[in-house]
Amino acid sequence: PGAFLLKKEKTLTPELLEEDLKVRLSFDWILPTKPIRRKIAMVGGRPASDIAKGSFGHQGAYEATKALEISMLIVDHPGHRLQDERYSYIRDGFIAIDVIDDAGLPGRIVEALEGQGFDALLTLSDEFVLPTVKAAEILGLPTEPIASYLQAHNKYEARQFLSPNIQNLLVNSVAQLEDPSVASQLQTFQYPLIVKPSRGGGSRGVKKAKDPSSLRQAVQKLEE
Repeated sequence: PGAFLLKKEKTLTPELLEEDLKVRLSFDWILPTKPIRRKIAMVGGRPASDIAKGSFGHQGAYEATKALEISMLIVDHPGHRLQDERYSYIRDGFIAIDVIDDAGLPGRIVEALEGQGFDALLTLSDEFVLPTVKAAEILGLPTEPIASYLQAHNKYEARQFLSPNIQNLLVNSVAQLEDPSVASQLQTFQYPLIVKPSRGGGSRGVKKAKDPSSLRQAVQKLEE
């Protein structure tokens, strides 16, 4: 369910809104023909749902693949909960590899999946997006160019591309704040400032800096 509360605008009439919603949200809920069975691999099984802790899984995604008769295998570390046979009802197989996010991860994904007839490779986890894209390119599976993902996944580069006129600055360490060119640029900024990792999931590591002292603390924390 959802609702719109419309302000009185001469350019936006209920009729125009209705037409726009039809274009954006109208689609067939029931498929006219049975879908062709596909085989996909998903890197990262996601944590279990835990409402008390505020964490979440992706049970809906697993259920959707089953409903569409998509064969899905999970690629994750040995001992992951989805490796247990209790979860065989939501996945068709489990491939255990070292998923430490390092330069060798794309190669390990490729080695685990090569020659097994997968139609697609995906992930629902931020930390695995770039390795998954690189592996998909090597395997010849559908994907967008790695350069596009690199830009979209780097908050600084994405900001430069989308909002080039908004003041922003990239630093690699707290010591760099003392660099004359960086210090002079910071003097033109107005507080409060938002400090965030250039690559990260959700809002992890994001801090608001009210003054130079809290700015240093926020950068120091990210560096650590």
